[in-house]
Amino acid sequence: GASKSLSVLLDIYKKSSRGKISKGRTLHLMSKVLKISPKKLEELFLKVYKNNPLENKELYNYTLILKKKGYKIGILSTQFHLSKDILIPKKYYKAFDALGISCDDKVAKPDEEAFLLILQKLHVQPEDSVFVDDQQKNLDVAKRLKANIALFKTNKQLFSYLKKLGITQTK
Repeated sequence: GASKSLSVLLDIYKKSSRGKISKGRTLHLMSKVLKISPKKLEELFLKVYKNNPLENKELYNYTLILKKKGYKIGILSTQFHLSKDILIPKKYYKAFDALGISCDDKVAKPDEEAFLLILQKLHVQPEDSVFVDDQQKNLDVAKRLKANIALFKTNKQLFSYLKKLGITQTK
C-alpha cells in the first residue's frame, strides 16, 4: 500500500542523499515506485523546486560580506541527487570557500565524518568555527567536536548571536 511505497521512497532518498546510488539509479528506482517515467519524475522535481525558491537572500548576502572581511564560509548540506542542482546553485561553488554536499561526499549530517570533512575542506579547526543549523541534532554533533554552534531561527537572531561572538560585517 501507500505506507510501503513511502517506506521504499524514503529508503531510496536516504541512499541517494548519502551518494550510495547515482542520480540515474535514484530516478529509475523512484519512477518504478511512483509508476511514472524517470524523465517525467525529474521534470516534476525541477518544477517543484524552481517554483518554490528557498534561498535566504539576506543570509546569502550577509555571508558574502563576511567572506570579504576574511572569514571562511562553507556550506554543509544534506541533499539527494534530485534536489542538489536546484537547492545548491552553481553560484554557491564560486561564492563559498567549501561545500559539503552529502550526495557528492557520500556522508551526511548528523554523521561526525560530514562535519570533519567540511572543516578539512575549509582548513579550519572546530574551535575556530561556528556551525549554524536549524536542527539541534546536527548542532549536538558539532558541539561534541568543540565547534561553536548557533541554532538558526531567524536572520536577526543569527546576526545578533554572531555579533556577540565578535563576528561582524565590520571586522
